[in-house]
Amino acid sequence: MSAMQAFYQSAADRKLALMLDLDGATLHRLPGIHTPVAPDFAYDAALRTLAENGCPVTINTGRPSIFVNNVFPSLMSARDLPVWSSTETGAHITGPNNEVIFSKGVPNIESLRKHFQEQVAPFKGGFIEDHKMCAITIALKQVPDHLRREAYSHMLSIATEVEKNNPDVHVIPVWKPDDVYIEIVPEVNKGTAALHMMQNPVFGGKTTFAFGDSSADEAMMAVVRDHNGYGVGVGESIGHHVSDIKLQNYHQSQHMIQTAAKLASGEMDLRDAMPQGQHRQFRM
Repeated sequence: MSAMQAFYQSAADRKLALMLDLDGATLHRLPGIHTPVAPDFAYDAALRTLAENGCPVTINTGRPSIFVNNVFPSLMSARDLPVWSSTETGAHITGPNNEVIFSKGVPNIESLRKHFQEQVAPFKGGFIEDHKMCAITIALKQVPDHLRREAYSHMLSIATEVEKNNPDVHVIPVWKPDDVYIEIVPEVNKGTAALHMMQNPVFGGKTTFAFGDSSADEAMMAVVRDHNGYGVGVGESIGHHVSDIKLQNYHQSQHMIQTAAKLASGEMDLRDAMPQGQHRQFRM
């Protein structure tokens, strides 16, 4: 059975668990924007349908909680459903009914945030993202093209120096064609977040599929694969070594997830989920 077939079979059997990065992997990318952000009602409905049919849904993102709550108003307000949210790259984790199960902030976060803001200010378009409780994100996507590499190198050197002097801080640099940023997070990552969430007994007997599109997602995907799950790599920035399924963009991710919701709810028969040729554009 291929990884794609295992995905749909697990959904039909209500044995599917999802672990989802957002920007670029399963959601359109909004670089540096937290609020206001419009809800994605179709995606929200599909995830809630899966949760209502016993399929755990976990969000594992670098975004803050306010972003996740805005994008998924129905899912995140649901009561007594198997829904987890790891935000700020594993620094803040909530479980069902938004119960906080883990939270760890960067030491001296306010003074560091001010320091990074002063350093990024000379680079027009660069800024420190708002609404984060535990981590610091230096957004550089909007810096003019001719200055972006200089800004990235300068800010990365400062962040690396902070990391060198503080064992409780970890730096995640990301340079992609459609987004450029540097995360300063406590000594956690999406992999440690995955372990926190998958320790819950509800994941027993489920097959977890982790969707990611950048190097920051690879630790999450590796943990899921170590627990007999699968990695779904979206785009060209994610490593093939953690991808059992390769997709081109978030549209294909949402198609898979919406189809899974129809299977889990009984709206679609497994025989109709993958007709001949439907997924030829997916590299398995």
